[in-house]
Amino acid sequence: MTSYRDAGVAGLSDEGAFTRAYDAGRQAATTLLAAVGLRVRGQAHHYTVFYALAALEDPTASRFGIELESVRQSRHMAVYDATADSATPRTNQEKLKRILTRLFPAAHAWLITRRPSLSGQLKAP
Repeated sequence: MTSYRDAGVAGLSDEGAFTRAYDAGRQAATTLLAAVGLRVRGQAHHYTVFYALAALEDPTASRFGIELESVRQSRHMAVYDATADSATPRTNQEKLKRILTRLFPAAHAWLITRRPSLSGQLKAP
């Protein structure tokens, strides 16, 4: 949630805001995978996180893997391609915000259902 809040800091560039929001989605996806005993490391780990989430046999969580993957390439361009169109992060940031607005409550509920011991430790988004 810290990364998501950081994305809304006044004065942050479009690329910076998009990247922080993307990080929030990736961190949430990584948390869901960890809850089922999976840990992603190494090259192409963003790609792997989203596809692993999509492969979970739970439509509540897996659909977010597909949705987050749909913005991964835009994040890659914002971070690594200095010639990328500056409007792309702005456009995809709105798409990502819509995804995250649904992901965070769903992830919270999903985690509490699977790990009831977390109920007192996790703040609702």
